[in-house]
Amino acid sequence: MKKINILHLRKSAGFFGAEKVIMSLSRGLIEQGHNSWIGCIYDRRSPEMSLSLQANEAGLPTITFICRSVFDPLTLWRIYQFVKNQRIDIIHTHGFKADIYGWIVAKLAKKEIIATKHGWTHSSSRIRFWENADVLLLPWFDKIIVVSEQLKNDLSKNNVAMKKMAVIQNGIEIEQSENSRLDMLKKSIGISKNDLVVGIIGRLSIEKNHRFFIDVANRLTSIFPSIKFLIVGNGSLREELEKYAKSLKLSNVIFTGYRSDVKQIMCAMDVVVSTSLREGVPIALLEAMSVKKTIVATAVGGVQKIIIHGKTGFLVPLNRLEEFTQYVKKLLDDKNLRKSFGENAFQFLEKNYSYQSMVSEYLSIYCEVTA
Repeated sequence: MKKINILHLRKSAGFFGAEKVIMSLSRGLIEQGHNSWIGCIYDRRSPEMSLSLQANEAGLPTITFICRSVFDPLTLWRIYQFVKNQRIDIIHTHGFKADIYGWIVAKLAKKEIIATKHGWTHSSSRIRFWENADVLLLPWFDKIIVVSEQLKNDLSKNNVAMKKMAVIQNGIEIEQSENSRLDMLKKSIGISKNDLVVGIIGRLSIEKNHRFFIDVANRLTSIFPSIKFLIVGNGSLREELEKYAKSLKLSNVIFTGYRSDVKQIMCAMDVVVSTSLREGVPIALLEAMSVKKTIVATAVGGVQKIIIHGKTGFLVPLNRLEEFTQYVKKLLDDKNLRKSFGENAFQFLEKNYSYQSMVSEYLSIYCEVTA
């Protein structure tokens, strides 16, 4: 196999699932003998450097492209120069802004262009506009990778040809987590030794549906006298959600903000939940499975592929508050059930969602488009 030069392009809003996938993919490609750069579009109007900082810390080749406006021709020129100077074979874009810049540069430089669609947030009317515009551009890409069959079906309804799309499920690097300082970690975030802990991980935005999580917390608080609820992550809705929890007089809901030690915090949880309205294949849930945690989740998108109802966790249709609450309660009541589900989840993860498998599938696509 010939060496391939790939530029991953992303305008990041923080360090979330897509960013972790990009880093794992880039690392895997380098391990396979290819050249991979992580290109970060740095928008001065909403500055965010998490991906760049994390990639640099991990020793991955990284380049930052400064962007001063909605569309900055100088940014376009800098990406173009980098692609030409580094003899990039494939521009691989992640997100609508990267798709737009990447597609224009690919056409100017006569390079292959691939997009991975990790999902849509629809977090504001402005974002929704650009996400809808992005869908109109995707038919002109050489290949579109989607992380779930649901996303593939959604795009096919918007004139993206099935033959241009491929489903590659996210994978993660499975590592042993350090539990020796778990008591110290719990104490640092306000959890007592005998507390039951229910947690949710992800950006605080509309599609993650955190208000539903707080409603679940409100119901369970009256049942369990010693319980804490962790909301791990940051985002535009934090202040609104904090006010909502306060209005319900829930002093046991803890907002941790952004954490770099998410897997360690997961180890402190008894049950991990996902209340999302939309999802691809969420990295947070794969990480929960990697530390043998059982999950209760809304049955949306790719989540339905990674949770086996009644074996690795529970799936609940949207807006079923009572049902969702009862499944979380069932797990909190039964430590042995939690342990059994956690072991099943870990085994399922090892078999189906390895990062090596993900890298191999992406390499097949790269070879296909450069043949």
